[in-house]
Amino acid sequence: MTTKRWEILVALAGLLAAIAPAPASAGPITGSVSLDTSGLSGPFEIAFVFIDGSGTGDANNTVTLSDFAFGAGGSAGTVDTTLTTGGVSGDLGSGVSIVDSDFLNIFASSFTPGSVFSFDFSITTNVDAGGTPDQLSMVLLLPDGTPVATTDPSGIDALLTLDIDSASPQFATFASEVTPAPVVTLSTTVPEPTSVVLLTLALGLLSWIGPGRRSVAGSA
Repeated sequence: MTTKRWEILVALAGLLAAIAPAPASAGPITGSVSLDTSGLSGPFEIAFVFIDGSGTGDANNTVTLSDFAFGAGGSAGTVDTTLTTGGVSGDLGSGVSIVDSDFLNIFASSFTPGSVFSFDFSITTNVDAGGTPDQLSMVLLLPDGTPVATTDPSGIDALLTLDIDSASPQFATFASEVTPAPVVTLSTTVPEPTSVVLLTLALGLLSWIGPGRRSVAGSA
């Protein structure tokens, strides 16, 4: 490789290093939840409880729930205003947003069970300082507001919980006497566009140098 060409390569490598972004926090986790409700009859309520781990209502995480489906014969119901509180908006028809702007943030709504209750989610993963994570729980309620008992050892009787204790938190799911544990599908994180561009440029540079040129560069 000529000295001039090597100088150009070094300059390009320096440029890539200069524009490379600093390590960023992981983006939202996304996926879907499916709950078998074929064994249920009559109206029920579904409640999503989002607790702020910092205790200050720092509003640093948002839970977005969308595309609710209820199976054959299922339909969205009305929001239970006696339970709904905190940083919540929306409904089962249009989608729900829950922000941990208060210590306790609850969205609750009635629905008519069909064969399945399912929805998509997007959840940000900013970890609270202090060691106590933000926590999301999904609870199935009887018409009188009593939780349906589950195997959840915490006593909340949740069907699923999520502690936002890392950039890749894991769901815990629990069965009940009336329905099996929900199935959670979690999608993988997609590399940021800038990272993809940098990787493509780096591979292109390696291809341009070639095995022969790399050996020459190494002996320079």
